[in-house]
Amino acid sequence: ARVSGNLFNTIGVRALHGSTFGMEAELPGSAPVAVLGYDLWQTKFNADPAVVGRTILLDRQSYRVVGAMPRTFKLLDEADLYLPLTMDPDAMSYTGGITRGLARLRTNISEVQATAELKTLAPRMGKQFNEPDDYARSVNIVGLQKQIVGPMTLTLTVLFAAVLFILLIAIANVGNLLLVGATERRTELAVRVTLGANRAALLRQLSAESLLLALAAGAAGVLLAVALV
Repeated sequence: ARVSGNLFNTIGVRALHGSTFGMEAELPGSAPVAVLGYDLWQTKFNADPAVVGRTILLDRQSYRVVGAMPRTFKLLDEADLYLPLTMDPDAMSYTGGITRGLARLRTNISEVQATAELKTLAPRMGKQFNEPDDYARSVNIVGLQKQIVGPMTLTLTVLFAAVLFILLIAIANVGNLLLVGATERRTELAVRVTLGANRAALLRQLSAESLLLALAAGAAGVLLAVALV
């Protein structure tokens, strides 16, 4: 993926090893550099941190590796390699015909406001690149969450409701089991009261048992959720 030099800074991500490139990498004549995706770094370079600074050959051109990205960084269809989007008039992508824009909204600025501003900027871009008058007339800003989840919003909402309903059933079942257990322990509790235990002590004991059960179940649930995700 060829990306602009301010991409990594805009989305606030750092390289796992080495560094990313900046705006200077876009300038024509700059030394070619590359940032490795995590999977490529693992499979082709054996996860070797020393790859930073080495030179690799791509399409008969040499690139100096400046960094490797962390595992959690997935962008642009999970590209394996990130190269600077050089602003060269001879490049196919110079007019922006095959590029995608990723921006960060300023605080207190809505998508509607940003879209309105972009619609004033787009015609200027069209004139600069001698595009037709209808260039970018349908420009629109879409939130990243809506872009990714949009078509599945209803399905995810139904699934979430179903999971929540199952969780409530599980909570009710556990509550019933605790009540049954407490009923079966009535004799034990009565003996404790007879021996001098007060209600506060019994309440602390039962609360501690319930809390221990809740913490253990919660920890197991979190571990299971992480594994499933």
